[in-house]
Amino acid sequence: MHALRWTLLGLVGWWTLAALPSGTIGGAERAFAQRTGVVLRFTGRQGSVARREVVRAAQERLELIPRAEVEATARDLGADLDTEEGRALVADELGLSVLVSGAIRGRGREAVTVIRVYDDEGKLRSEREAPRPVGRGNRSTIFSYAGEAIDETVFAIQEREAAEEEERLQAEMDARRAAAEAEEAEREDEGGSTDGVGALPIFSFTLGVQGRTRDARVDLTDPGAARTYEAGLYPELTIHLESFFLRGRDDALRGLYAELDFAYALGLASDEVIEDGMGGSVTNGVDTTAWRFLAQVGYQYPFARDRALIGALLGFGIDTFDLSTNETFFASSYPQLRVGLVAQMQILQRLLWVRLDGGFRLVFDEGDLASQHGGDGSTTGYDIGVGLRGRLDVGFTYGARFGFTRYSLGLGGSDAPLEGTGGSDRSFTLGLDAGWSF
Repeated sequence: MHALRWTLLGLVGWWTLAALPSGTIGGAERAFAQRTGVVLRFTGRQGSVARREVVRAAQERLELIPRAEVEATARDLGADLDTEEGRALVADELGLSVLVSGAIRGRGREAVTVIRVYDDEGKLRSEREAPRPVGRGNRSTIFSYAGEAIDETVFAIQEREAAEEEERLQAEMDARRAAAEAEEAEREDEGGSTDGVGALPIFSFTLGVQGRTRDARVDLTDPGAARTYEAGLYPELTIHLESFFLRGRDDALRGLYAELDFAYALGLASDEVIEDGMGGSVTNGVDTTAWRFLAQVGYQYPFARDRALIGALLGFGIDTFDLSTNETFFASSYPQLRVGLVAQMQILQRLLWVRLDGGFRLVFDEGDLASQHGGDGSTTGYDIGVGLRGRLDVGFTYGARFGFTRYSLGLGGSDAPLEGTGGSDRSFTLGLDAGWSF
C-alpha cells in the first residue's frame, strides 16, 4: 500500500505538469536559462539514484556546474556546504543561484527522499519529501518534486531581486530629489529661483489696444486768455517689447533690462469751432495724428527668489500730437529724457504680477507750441503707471496697464506770435495687450 500511495502521487504530479498551459514549462525554462546551479551529494541508501532524478529536473531549469568543482572550491575556501555561511561563500565565488542537496531517510518501504533547495545567500527556500527512489513511478515523483522546489526557489530569488532593484531605484530617485532640492536651495541662497522665471523673460513681445485721453491748455499773456484742446477717449494700437537679456546668469547681472513702448492713434479726428461774430459758429475738421515711443534701459534687482524686483530706468522718447493748420491749438512734439523707478511683485506665481512705474521727464522742445507761444521756459513732466500681467507655461503672455502723464509747459517769449505764460498737457491711458515671451 505504501508503494502504491507514492506511485499515485507521482502520476498526479505528471498530470499536473501536463495540465499546465502550453508554453508554461518552456517559459519557465527560458526565465531560468541564465541561472546557474549545482546538485550536491544525496546521502543515504540509494542517494545517488535520487540525485540522478534531481539532476534531470535541474538540467531543464538551470545551467549546472559539476558537483566536484563546487566541492573543490568549498575546500579551497574552507567553507562548509552544510552551513548557510558556507553555501553563501561558495555561491558568491562561483556565481551560483541555486544549490540543491538531499538525503534518503528511513529504511525499507518507509524510506523517503528529502529534497532541499537553497538560494545564492545560502538560505533554505524550498523543501520536499518524495518517496524512496525505487520504481519508475517513485523516481518520476522525485523528478517532479525536485522541479517544483527549484521553480519555487528561483521565483523567490526573482522576487527578492525585484524588491532589491525597486529599493535601488527608489534610493536613486531619493538621491536625485535631494540633489535637486540642494541645488534649488543653493540657488535661493544666491538670490535665484526657477519660480521667478516669469518675471525675467529673455524676450517678450505684446500687441495691444488702449484708450487715451488728452487735455491741453496754454495760458496767454492777456488776462484770462487761453488756448485749449480736449480729446475724449480715443483708441491706440500699442507694441511693447522687453528683455532681461542676461537672465541665464546666476549672479545679479540677470537684472539688466531693456524695453520699448510704441503707440499710434487709430481713427483720431478733431473739430475746430469758430464763432462767426453774429451768434453763430462754423465747425471745421482738423486732420489729427498722434504717436509716441519710449525706449528705456536699466536694472531691476531681483530678490525674494526672483518673486520681486525693484530698479531704475533711463530712457529717451517722443510724444507727438500733430494737428493740421487751425486757429485754436497747435501741434506739439515732446522729445524727452525720462528717469524712472520701477517695482514689480508676484501675486499668483507666473499667472499674475503687479508692476508700478513712476518717472520724471525732461522735455527738450515743444514743437509748434514753442514756435507760436514762445519757448524760453523749460518743460518738465512726470508719469505714474500700474500694470498687471501674467504668463502661461507655454509662453503666452497677457496684461493690462493704466497710466497718467502730465507735462508742465514752459512757454513764454515776447517775440512769439501769441505770447504764452505756461500751460499743461495731460493724458490718461488704459489698455490690454497679449503676446509671447520666453
